[in-house]
Amino acid sequence: MSYEYVKQMSELADRMSINIEAPSHQQLSEIAPNKDMNNDIIKRQDAIREFDSKGALSAGQTTQLIVGAADESDSDILKMMDWQYKNQN
Repeated sequence: MSYEYVKQMSELADRMSINIEAPSHQQLSEIAPNKDMNNDIIKRQDAIREFDSKGALSAGQTTQLIVGAADESDSDILKMMDWQYKNQN
């Protein structure tokens, strides 16, 4: 999905969501081999964060993670969530 489409959606929505799917690049490739963590998830989160910083999304951004799909540990999930909060706000 292009940046422009994400921008247009942000103008219509009060909250946008990204499905993180798995807590690591390797685990994501196991459950969704056609998704790339950097291009399909992180870049889109960056765009949404940018729109949100301009006040476009009154309810902000949410994320989802499929727990147990890639045999991840609780520690894997907590590390990813810590990284998300520190880097993706």
